[in-house]
Amino acid sequence: MNKNYIILALILLVTGLIIVSTNNIKQKIIIKKQCQIMTKQAQNSFLVKEALFHQVALYKNDNSINCLEALICERTSNTEPILIYRFPINMCQSCIDSDFGYLKEYCKLTGMNNILLLPSNEHYRDGQIRMKSLCSNYQYLAVEDSISPLPIDNNGISSRFFGILDIDGHIKEIFFPSLGNMVTGYYFQYIHDKYPQNR
Repeated sequence: MNKNYIILALILLVTGLIIVSTNNIKQKIIIKKQCQIMTKQAQNSFLVKEALFHQVALYKNDNSINCLEALICERTSNTEPILIYRFPINMCQSCIDSDFGYLKEYCKLTGMNNILLLPSNEHYRDGQIRMKSLCSNYQYLAVEDSISPLPIDNNGISSRFFGILDIDGHIKEIFFPSLGNMVTGYYFQYIHDKYPQNR
């Protein structure tokens, strides 16, 4: 009889330990998920703040966008919305590789005619060579920074951006890419879905 009680007690003890262990695992999973959510929220918060900062910097000089619109409309003609990419030639290689990787994939879906690159015009020889090397496969228009300056970030670095030039010659859907996150991919998907005439 005592033996049966001991066996029963052992079974209950083991069952209790399994339940506690399972609860601990579940708790750890919940805590891990909460940490992931908090990390994601912090990243999103940073991205939102960064994007707002860039938007403010860009529109601080209202004339910058107006001049860019006027320059593009003067030199080109488009009957459909086109994707524009305004960027400094001297930006880091990682940023170039990332942005042009997205552009290449976008071209496969839409074709080359719906993209216009707007590099900052460089007047020194190496800058001119680099600009032609980067832009040779695309339509491009060199832009003087004195006419339409790029916004400057907190580190004093010129910020690149994408946007859509509509058929009325207005730039909208402005987006500032950030290296190392998936938001740029979401932006291109959004543009691709919103402007079906571009494919």
